Amino acid sequence: MKVVTYYRYSTANEMQQDNSEARQKNACEEVIQKNKWIEVASYTDHATSGLGEKPQLMQLKEDVEKGRVRFDILLIDTLSRLSRKSITR
Repeated sequence: MKVVTYYRYSTANEMQQDNSEARQKNACEEVIQKNKWIEVASYTDHATSGLGEKPQLMQLKEDVEKGRVRFDILLIDTLSRLSRKSITR
């Protein structure tokens, strides 16, 4: 399976730890290795709120639409990395 990973860290959120991004990557890398998947691309939004714009997530969407990246699985640590709105609604 081909995998794309997406990570997001929000420095605005006081609940987040400084190592949040590294923890997310480690968790995803374990899943990739365990399943013997192949990571074909990775996107990271640094210091980006779950409620705000996410430039790298939008870049991923554009890359998919234009055929620049092909994959079977989008792997994220938790749904809150994509959007706080998807969790609260």
